[in-house]
This record gives sequence, C-alpha cells and structure tokens, in this order.
Amino acid sequence: MNTLFVIQKDSLYAPYYIQRILEHMKNGKMELPAAICCFNPAEHNFLIKQASKRFKLYGAKQFIFFCALELITKAFSYLENVVSFKRYYSIPKICSNFDIPYVETASINSNYFHDIIRQKNIEILISIAINEKFSQETINSVSYALNVHSSLIPRYRGLMGLFWAHYDGNTETGVTIHRMVAKYDAGAILGQCKFSISDSDSLHLLYLKAIEHGSRMISDTIEQINNNIANEYIPNLSDSGYYGFPGNLDGKKYRALGKNFYTLKDLWKHYL
Repeated sequence: MNTLFVIQKDSLYAPYYIQRILEHMKNGKMELPAAICCFNPAEHNFLIKQASKRFKLYGAKQFIFFCALELITKAFSYLENVVSFKRYYSIPKICSNFDIPYVETASINSNYFHDIIRQKNIEILISIAINEKFSQETINSVSYALNVHSSLIPRYRGLMGLFWAHYDGNTETGVTIHRMVAKYDAGAILGQCKFSISDSDSLHLLYLKAIEHGSRMISDTIEQINNNIANEYIPNLSDSGYYGFPGNLDGKKYRALGKNFYTLKDLWKHYL
C-alpha cells in the first residue's frame, strides 16, 4: 500500500523522526513512502503565536534554551548541504537522499492535498504532530488515516500528552498510533508502546524517547497493515482524559516541581 507521511514543518524534531522511521523501514526491506508532506501553515502570525505560548509556558530561562536549540538546528539544516552530519536537519534533504517526493501544504484539508492523495494513490496516511483537524473528507480519502500520538491513549488524549504525563508524576508514558475519527484521539488503536520516565528527564528528552520508540512502532504498524495482520481495538474512553495546551500556571507548577522543559545539558546532548 502506498504511504504518505504528513508532519509539522520543524527543524528540531520532525527531520529526526522521519529519518528514524525511514531507517527502520529500509532495514526491514519495506517499500518507502510514496511521498512526505510537511504541514506549513500560511498564517503570518502562526510562529508569533507559538513563540508567545511557549515563552509563557517555559519561562524565560528555558525558553532561551529552546530558542538556542531551534536556531542551532536551523543553522545545521543549511550547513548539511555542504557538510555531512550523523543525522538530518531538514526533511527536503532526507527526501532527496532517500529519493522520496517532497511536498508542502498549508492545509491538510485543501484540494491540493487531496490531489496529492489521488495522484500518489495513497492508501495509508500517517499524521505526526499536525495541529489542524482532519476533515471527514480527508479521512475518508484513504483506507487508513492514522495519527501518531505522543502519549498513552485513552488516559492522555489531546495536546502535549508527554508534558501532562510528566506533570502528573507518571513513571512511564509512550506513543499511540490510532485511526482518526471525528472525535479527537478516540479512534481504534493499532499500536502502542511504552517507555520509562526517569527523574532526570527533561521534556526534550521525553520527545527524543518518543521518537526512538514511536519510529519503530510506526514502521512495524505499516508492515502489519501491508501483511494484513494488523490488529486494532476501540479504546475505553470512560476513563480517558482530554488535555489542552498547558498554560502559564501549569508551566510554573511544572518548574516548581523541579522538572525541566529544556536544559543546558540538552543543548550539547542533542548535537554531539
């Protein structure tokens, strides 16, 4: 089945996530995606809104660490055109090296995006970190419209699941891959993996753990679908929680608990 990945346009996590997925698929001698699409919202104030929300959440010090990571990663995305690194920093570069078509869209519900699905004969659509709701038309345009959710469903549905799991003092969290339906994070689950949370983990390190575990699960799920052995089950939502984007007070309490979003250690650990 032809697969299309659609992922938020981002230099910090998205390229590494896609790289790890493709490496697992290649090692398993699987057919690579028919295309990779970056979701790139057209709103001029999108980045400003995101920066404002994160500044309030992270606090000044950890927001500076976050910005440093973003800026260094962005610089590396330009440098990798002339210098080889052990990992990729831009999705177009990955697509070029893996010989996979690369496209961008301002909306996953646009006619342009639907044309891509038709032209590439996409049957498996996998969404990673997309902050636009998929319309029923988009969902129905493929056999499998799947979302990769960075937390355990049904307990942590909604936004920033890794943050809320860490905030609540959980000792483990995970990644869930599920069908997209009209209700957020309520579709049938095809795969779920868990990993531990250590006392020293920053939220950044939890994201990297989610990428390592989630990338393998995504590859395995695609292989199971292609071999007609994928199992899926409807989650019990009676004990579920739905979380929004954490606010200023949530961030203050998180930091007061001794937890970190980003640290100075993350800066060198991310790149060395």
